[in-house]
Amino acid sequence: MIFFSELSMDDSYKDILIKSLSSNISSLDATLHLVSENDLKRTMDILLSAQTVGFFGLGGSNTIANLAFHKFIRMPLRTVYHQDFHYQQMLATKMDVNDCAFVISHTGRNKDTMRIVEILKKRGVPIIGITSFANSPLALAADVALVSVSEEISFRPEAVASTVSQISLLDAIFMMYGIRTQDTTENTIKNIRETIKESRL
Repeated sequence: MIFFSELSMDDSYKDILIKSLSSNISSLDATLHLVSENDLKRTMDILLSAQTVGFFGLGGSNTIANLAFHKFIRMPLRTVYHQDFHYQQMLATKMDVNDCAFVISHTGRNKDTMRIVEILKKRGVPIIGITSFANSPLALAADVALVSVSEEISFRPEAVASTVSQISLLDAIFMMYGIRTQDTTENTIKNIRETIKESRL
């Protein structure tokens, strides 16, 4: 029962829910206090200057990259993503100094993720790294490192709290970009909503 050591057989279902959500809330609060205004300003300076934004991540981080892509595709900014590592390498190779890339990795030390970083850096692409470890290879290689804090506990070995923080962080960046590009963004969002609306019964 090592994976569930923080839980008890006497815990009610509500108790388990409280412990799970409390872990997420703690991660969000810690991330909020760790990410600085300067980190966000540097992120937005890069993003607002980019012609194309790419989202890269493997494993669980791939899901986060996909969610971010799903949000940013609503923006006028050209947005690229693929779930396959080999396709990600090709996308990274097509980017250049006029673009930017979000690279997401909980540990920040995945070998294949760092291969993507290597390709991006060779192409001169500004990198915004999102990771849970400030001293990781990804954080050190990125132009901006946004650190999402999580206190991993044994019954949640898949870094769920970190995932919640990273999704929330990217959602906030999406809103920052939308506010700064409101004049062009509103029309794009309106057109996309109309297109999607036509597909509904």
